[in-house]
Amino acid sequence: MPPLTALRDIPERLRIGGKTPVAVAVVGAEKEILDALSMATAEGLLRPVMAESRGRCEEIAGKPLHGFSFLGVDGDDAAGLRACMEMAARGEAAAVASGRITPLLIPQAMRGDHRLMDNDATLSHLAFFEVRKIGRVLAITDAAVNIRPDLDTKVAIVRNAIGAARRLGWKCPKVAMLSASETINYEHMPSSSDAAIIAKMGERGQIPGAILDGPLALDNAVSAEAARTKGIVSPVAGCADILVVADVESGNLVYKVLAHFAHLPPASVLVGGKVPVAMTGRADTAESKYFSTCLAALLGTLPESGD
Repeated sequence: MPPLTALRDIPERLRIGGKTPVAVAVVGAEKEILDALSMATAEGLLRPVMAESRGRCEEIAGKPLHGFSFLGVDGDDAAGLRACMEMAARGEAAAVASGRITPLLIPQAMRGDHRLMDNDATLSHLAFFEVRKIGRVLAITDAAVNIRPDLDTKVAIVRNAIGAARRLGWKCPKVAMLSASETINYEHMPSSSDAAIIAKMGERGQIPGAILDGPLALDNAVSAEAARTKGIVSPVAGCADILVVADVESGNLVYKVLAHFAHLPPASVLVGGKVPVAMTGRADTAESKYFSTCLAALLGTLPESGD
């Protein structure tokens, strides 16, 4: 399977996978997620199971919801989230999706009795953008969950992203560890030191399945011309597939600049648990949530290895 070249590849891969419609358990109904699910259901891609009642969901959507199932857990997001996790744990849903639940609630729910997340696992946010100007799909992590990750957490974030990318067709993704500069400055810019350490770990085979380099500033990671101008020689500079940000503040800024200034709809998931979770910003469009739920469903049906 080749790497994604456009976000439209995501529903197309679901369609040709022969396992549709894919059951997705959904909590936190709001209009955009219901519109997204309606699109995917009409195309025969997804079978949404809403944690809430039909009446409440159809009132929010402003229309009948054909092809949906309803669990009837109204007014209690924690109970709805628990019901979704129970479905996933029983194998009745390949993925979970959320319309309004904060990502910080998901790890606690997945570490509950359902055992959808190992105690030593790290859940992380992974967003894919189709950046037409550079002609490829870029992944960004982590823009939502890990606020100020330490070195070990960053390693886990990188491994989560590599695993998802390989399952989606990148045989050996190129990973850029971002900082504000390619120069290491431990005292004033500790993210530059973390980036260098993780890049060295990749070079020595401690993080397999990808090519890593860093620290790289954002321009050096995505622009070959910028890298040449700065004299940076790197197998990742100018052609990165995955951008690993220093912390949630920088990641959130990059995510929202692309989504709201460049008008690029992201496909966003939480990875690191035993089932993927479609998780987008509350202000993301129905189109973005369509791609995100399809992506979670696709990852939930793909084998673990990308080989």
